[in-house]
Amino acid sequence: GHTAAPPSSSNRGRGRAAGTEEKRESGVVGVTWQRQHEAWAVSCSLGKSGSAQIEFPESNFGKENALQKAIECREEMLRLKGEGWSDPKAMRKKMREVFPLPPRISSAPSSDTRKEQGVREEGEGGRGKVRDDSESQSNERSSKSERKEGDTVSGLAEIDWRESHKSWRVCCTFFPGAGGKLTLSFPESKYGKIGAEKRAKGCKLEMNKM
Repeated sequence: GHTAAPPSSSNRGRGRAAGTEEKRESGVVGVTWQRQHEAWAVSCSLGKSGSAQIEFPESNFGKENALQKAIECREEMLRLKGEGWSDPKAMRKKMREVFPLPPRISSAPSSDTRKEQGVREEGEGGRGKVRDDSESQSNERSSKSERKEGDTVSGLAEIDWRESHKSWRVCCTFFPGAGGKLTLSFPESKYGKIGAEKRAKGCKLEMNKM
């Protein structure tokens, strides 16, 4: 009878260690960790019409805040369900109004977090230096030109600055009546401050020839 005790306790310890690495629990029904999106997902069943789902990515809300907001959202969903809400799409829209998605946290205070973000976005860790360079450039240039959401490049129509993504967006309308439109993004994190703008311009000029 004594031999059975040590294995069970060691199994329990091993399961706990594995759990902290592989599975994160919110402690709340309907709030689950989506590892592939690195976000807390909130779902609320609305009967026959299905369930409303919304995600709270840590890259937008921060590690602690994402879970907190997800739990608050779940409570709000249950309250609306009690009031008779039954349309998943309407509830999801309402939740995004109550809990708007903030822009991605790009200038994280700790170097570890920045390193993780670099690996997550590019699949390699050799990007920290580029980011530092572009940051110092942006600090030097910020006094000369402050960018705002929707700013355009050198007067070229359909190229505008997306502050939330820190990237230039290029639009090209092929068939105006039929709504044929192509949109491309050139993030500074990938191409550098000047490179992103240059590529956006070049891309738009190429599109205009098509």
